[in-house]
Amino acid sequence: MAVSRNNFSLAVARLSVCLLVWFVTGCANDLPVPVQPLTPVISNPPVAPAPLLENMSVFELPGSFDRLKADLERAMNRQEWVLLNQTVESKVIRAEGVLPDNRHAWIIAWQTTEKEIALAVRVGLYGDEERERLYAARLKQVLAGKPKPKRNWSFELPPLLPEKQ
Repeated sequence: MAVSRNNFSLAVARLSVCLLVWFVTGCANDLPVPVQPLTPVISNPPVAPAPLLENMSVFELPGSFDRLKADLERAMNRQEWVLLNQTVESKVIRAEGVLPDNRHAWIIAWQTTEKEIALAVRVGLYGDEERERLYAARLKQVLAGKPKPKRNWSFELPPLLPEKQ
């Protein structure tokens, strides 16, 4: 009987240690975590022509609206984000993408002045200000660089065989 009593007390001790670890690490605590609202990135954000999503970070960047559609995609590619959808509606560009960690990103961009654009970005369901700032910095870098070359669909392959003379 002594062997079974030792096994029982050892099993109770193991179970109590497991429950203690489970309770201390917070797995038993299922209380909702409050989400802190993001502080505005700029103090007086430009008026958006369309409603913005909640917790979007708003940035003002130098650049022209003509280059913006191609440069939004280029900045997403440089961040290793995947562009899912991009629409242009009367000087407003809306884009949706996916980050490598499977979070969604929503982007709205519009022209504020002739040489400035406004950018609103939200990463994830509640916003990730660090990633949003990083994307805005990357887009600013892309806008300051050379524009994407336009090919105008006029690329022709060279002839397969040289012409006889």
